[in-house]
Amino acid sequence: MASSSGVAAPVTAARAAEVAASHDDKVSRFLQTQVKGSPAAGKATWHLVTLESLSVEERAAVAWLIADAILRSRCGRASIYQIWRRAALAGQTLSAEDRRRMTPFVRDVFGLPDAPGNEDHVEGHVAEWLWYLLMWERNEDRKIVLLEPPKFTVTDSGHDGFIVYALAGLPLVFRLWELKKQVGTGTVSSTISGAYGQLQTQGERYLAQLVSVHSDKGGELGELCGQLVDLWVEADNRAGVGVGVTSATLPPPGKAFSTMGTQFQQFAEPGQLEGLLCAVQEYHDLALAVRSYVWTAL
Repeated sequence: MASSSGVAAPVTAARAAEVAASHDDKVSRFLQTQVKGSPAAGKATWHLVTLESLSVEERAAVAWLIADAILRSRCGRASIYQIWRRAALAGQTLSAEDRRRMTPFVRDVFGLPDAPGNEDHVEGHVAEWLWYLLMWERNEDRKIVLLEPPKFTVTDSGHDGFIVYALAGLPLVFRLWELKKQVGTGTVSSTISGAYGQLQTQGERYLAQLVSVHSDKGGELGELCGQLVDLWVEADNRAGVGVGVTSATLPPPGKAFSTMGTQFQQFAEPGQLEGLLCAVQEYHDLALAVRSYVWTAL
C-alpha cells in the first residue's frame, strides 16, 4: 500500500482497524476538543478540535476510520463494500472482476493507484468527512434527525453540510454548513471569511436544492425541509449557520469566528451561529493515508 510519493503506509488496514476498535471506532476518541463560548445572541459557539502528537498507529486508525466511512457511504447497499473490506483487512487483492466493480466508487476524488486523482480534491473531501464523523459523534443534548454525508465528488455544485436537529419539546431546527480546508498558504481567519462570503451569496441556492431533495419526506422533517428557503430568508430561529475549517496550522489560533455575528446579523438568536476548527498535524499526509486505505486491495 503506497501513496503517490511511493512511501508505503507503515500500518496494515487490519492493525489500523484493531487500534480504531480499541477506541470504540470513533474518530473523536483520538482528538482533543474544547468548547469555545456558550450560546449567546449574535455570537458563535464553536469547537476547537486538535489532532496532534499521535503515534503512527493512532494516526493510521484515524485514516482507516475515515476511509472505511467514505466507502461504506459511497457504496451504499452494493455488495462490493463488504468484499473490499474483507480483502483489505485480510491483506488480499481483489479479483479483476471485483476491482472493476469497486473502481467507479473510488475513481472520483481519489483516482486509482496507477492514475491518482487531484491531491487538493482529496484533502478537501477528507476534510468534509472528518467534519461529518465529528458531527455524528458529538455528544450533545440535541438529536440528529438528518445529517447528509459529503457529496460523491468535491466538484459538484451545492452545499457542503446540512444537519437537522430535534430539541426536546421544540420544533426541528437546521444548520447549513460551509466547509473549507486551510493547507499551505493563507490563514485560518481568511479561510473562515471566505466561507462566510460563500454562505451569504449561495446559501439560498443551496437550500433550494435541499428543498427539492428532502421536502417529500414524511412528518415534521418534510414540513421543515419544505420551508428551508423561507426560514433562512426570514432568519427564523429554526434556521442557523455553521462554518467548519480543517487546518494544518499548529498551534491553532485560540480565537476564531469572532466576526460571525456581524457577518450574519440576521441570525441573532443564541445558538444560531456555530463553528468548528479542526487543526490536524501534517494534514496533507493524513489525507493521503486515507487515500492509501481506500486503495487497499485494488
